[in-house]
Amino acid sequence: MSGQRRVVITGLGVAAGNGTDKESFARACRKGSSGLKACTVFPGEKLRTDQFGEVPGERIREPDEAEGDSRAKSLLEPVLEEVYRDAGRSRKWMEEQGSRSCLCLGTLLSATEHALAYARREGQGKDTDGWLEHSVDYVSWLAEKSGVRGGVYVDSAACASATTSLGMAYDFIKNGIYDQALAGGADPLLAVSAFGFHALQSLSRGICSPFDERRDGINIGEGAALFLLETSESARKRGVAVYGEVLGYGLNNDAFHMTRPDPEGAGAYASMAAALREGQILPEQVDYINAHGTGTPVNDIMELKAVLRLTGQEQHARAVHSAGALTGHGQHTRAVHSAGALTGHGQHAPAVNSTKALIGHCMGASGAIELAALLLQMRDGVCYPMPNLKTPMKEAEELAVRSEPRACRIRYALSNSFAFAGNTASILIGAYET
Repeated sequence: MSGQRRVVITGLGVAAGNGTDKESFARACRKGSSGLKACTVFPGEKLRTDQFGEVPGERIREPDEAEGDSRAKSLLEPVLEEVYRDAGRSRKWMEEQGSRSCLCLGTLLSATEHALAYARREGQGKDTDGWLEHSVDYVSWLAEKSGVRGGVYVDSAACASATTSLGMAYDFIKNGIYDQALAGGADPLLAVSAFGFHALQSLSRGICSPFDERRDGINIGEGAALFLLETSESARKRGVAVYGEVLGYGLNNDAFHMTRPDPEGAGAYASMAAALREGQILPEQVDYINAHGTGTPVNDIMELKAVLRLTGQEQHARAVHSAGALTGHGQHTRAVHSAGALTGHGQHAPAVNSTKALIGHCMGASGAIELAALLLQMRDGVCYPMPNLKTPMKEAEELAVRSEPRACRIRYALSNSFAFAGNTASILIGAYET
């Protein structure tokens, strides 16, 4: 639209259970190497599973009032260093931008860990003076550490938090409110989320298996990812590499249930469709979808229904299912389509995968970490494997959901984040063209 600026991503930093920087993360995901393992943060023997996506490393610290430490801060610190290094920027440069820069962070649990530490100390009869007032210190700490002197925005839309914050940053830059943004998400691994999902009977009994007929729940992970967003004009003048262009995003709330999504995927469809409308991209142009794909019975089926509806394959899938002729043949990724081979039914099936079996469900940070996965797949021309996918759901048979890695040319991609309380968020990324 006239007067609106193009927004690109020029820096990326990420830490998750299977990699503590972008290259180790990308290597592990390409190999299908999972970061899910026995948890050392809290006792897990009473839970349905003891497999969690805990981030390794000596830099990960627990809350400490005297030192000002927290897991959230120690997840964010190396990621902040990496995103600046990757983008060729620095704290000093960010300070010099003054009010023209902003910080947008999505999180669900970063304040909770300090509140829980307060409760533990109080129960042990220890001094708790000042603890609660420090529960949101991670926000001011990150603003100071990053050098951001403009607006600071924190979004907490449950597990859609980070994708929502990235959409906010995109809006700000596109409309000229800020010239650059540091945006992303972070969430620490906490007992409260583990025991909460255990109580809901939503934890897997082993390793999660998104889009598999035997899926039985989630594994919880932790991590952080931050991105530097700026205008395409700025990136061109700097002569820096661009990971991708943000073309649009969509937010929705289906208001169906506190913890269950609309079974037909109404909210998921609405957010994906809104992102495509804003980016002026047709569904058949989408090469890849980074699915929310948690591995729960209700989430996975509603998401695949929404994707089938979006890509126009819903009616064809119903016809084939009713005829009892599902063979799994004639399915093609966009990469095959790009090479000149249309599917046998003339339908376009985007490649679809989920990283949840590799890193766990990273709660409010999941959208940021999965956007990092999307951008790295786009950069490397590969779609990551889903090694725990053994028996694909019948609803996946019309989509390019695969267990193995494969070459994949990605020009347009969606990343989905769906959450409790009906929240859905989708962001649309395009390969950058000057």
